[in-house]
Amino acid sequence: MANVTKLYVGNLSETVTSKHLKELFGNFGQVDEVAVLRGFGFVHFRRNSDATAALKALDDTEFMGSHIQVQVPSHAH
Repeated sequence: MANVTKLYVGNLSETVTSKHLKELFGNFGQVDEVAVLRGFGFVHFRRNSDATAALKALDDTEFMGSHIQVQVPSHAH
């Protein structure tokens, strides 16, 4: 994976807020920004290694009642 610091988080429960995602993903490193939209969101890490660790650990896991999908956004290189 190239120098990726932004992750897409899909299949979020409607009750998930940016604070919830920041707390969850913050376990893997410095989170600079979180955006939550209806059913999905984006998490921006400061370091690539932290984003990579979060991606590997959290993809296809349960979070607040939904199995979330964590991926590199298709437009990120």
